[in-house]
Amino acid sequence: MQIQLHEHFSEPLRYLGELYRLIEQKLTKNLYSTEEEENPELQALSERLTTMFNDPSVDDEQKLTEGRQAMAYIENISRGIIRPQLFYNSITTSSLAADYCQWDFCFSVLKLPHRQEEWETSKALLKTCGWIFPFKKVCVICDRPTKISLDEKRQLHASGEPAIEFSDGYCVYAYRGALQTEPLNPKLELAEKYQQETNPRLRQAIVESYSVENLDVDWLFMESDFQVREILFQKLGSERIIASLQDSDPFGLLPQALTEDAGSLLWVAFALLQNQEEPRIAKFIRDSSSPTINLKQLRASLMRDSLETIVAWLEQYAPNFVDDFLPGLDEEEISRRLEQLPFKVPREVCELYQWRNGISSERMLFVYHDFLELERAIEQSEMLSKSIPERERDNEPAYLFLLFEFESEYFAVAGGDKVVETAPVYHISDIFEVTLVFNSITTMMLALAESYECGYYRAENLDEFGSVDVDFKQLARIRHKYNPGTVEPMYLEGE
Repeated sequence: MQIQLHEHFSEPLRYLGELYRLIEQKLTKNLYSTEEEENPELQALSERLTTMFNDPSVDDEQKLTEGRQAMAYIENISRGIIRPQLFYNSITTSSLAADYCQWDFCFSVLKLPHRQEEWETSKALLKTCGWIFPFKKVCVICDRPTKISLDEKRQLHASGEPAIEFSDGYCVYAYRGALQTEPLNPKLELAEKYQQETNPRLRQAIVESYSVENLDVDWLFMESDFQVREILFQKLGSERIIASLQDSDPFGLLPQALTEDAGSLLWVAFALLQNQEEPRIAKFIRDSSSPTINLKQLRASLMRDSLETIVAWLEQYAPNFVDDFLPGLDEEEISRRLEQLPFKVPREVCELYQWRNGISSERMLFVYHDFLELERAIEQSEMLSKSIPERERDNEPAYLFLLFEFESEYFAVAGGDKVVETAPVYHISDIFEVTLVFNSITTMMLALAESYECGYYRAENLDEFGSVDVDFKQLARIRHKYNPGTVEPMYLEGE
């Protein structure tokens, strides 16, 4: 079996000629046949290609296209996959669907030769069956579902009913891609079920499936998933949140938090009210000259004071570290540099870089991370923004701005489409697991400043990289005091 190539080919046809010679080599192996008989399908393909290739009325592009299709066809039959093949002792029709689309084009449109009866039988299996487990005397065939329900992200999803159903009554419950053992039961004790549920998508199911009267404001400040937080916040509403906490708010912080920046200040206000007797917070409240404290000014002052507290500790116990902080930038310069980002960062970020522009050398002072210079933070954050589809698929914030780094670990603040006062801070592990660890940069610095003051950072064993000893269990306790609802524990805190 040979493809006859015309003797006179122009230079542009050299590649095409090589392709057809390769096809010829494949055909001479008599694929898909026995040694005793000639394969009529491949013989017909050989004759078709020879005629077409030597026909001057057929343009080069068509010859090249059909040659490639023929090569793909030969490669497929050389592996025997025109017939459904076994995979883990089964025929997985779902995994063959893409290949069958290609073969259908080859057979129906390009009219490549094939065994029609085998092809029709194979297509029928693909269209009507699930997985097939063939044995010597028994064949087990899985029926296809009678119903599959997906959400806008193509995840299994149905509220209060099965996401997958089969004709025999078997069904699967799922919510936003998370499998459920049973549908939500309105008679169950919601608070207990919500608190015990570890899967955030199933907590989301509880929040979305029940009326607002059945939801508890306390859940909002227990929740560690940003999407569930947002749904709870929107569903509960400002009036319900304020009414639930007004007895602990003699300063009028909550109404301010809930009227600014879509509630971005809520978790800062809640932390301040929960810790209003703490010396640092109590001092700033006492120093306020107005009966109604300005929450934005209070937050900014506390963040700055916390940062200066860390520096004061360093001046006493590790003075050589202080000189490594780079001078802060002015607000206009920071805004100009941040314009290149495809998202907006909270005002806290600008305040942080007005205070200092990172650290020039490795000084692991923020938990145990370095403070990135602004240009480096922008550069690495732009690279991180390329993985937005994967993060959205995993229900993580679309945009993250990197602030602190340690050996491929980061602390990053959430970004968005508009500037807000504060935003949650996430830990990104070296295997890219994203977890909520602080409710804002402000509450992060409040926790770190108190940890430094209480002696949970120790300078006795400073190493060449500027690492200080940290009592992570005590840090965890203080972190949760100012950042309720965040993940527990945070990596080393659990050791």
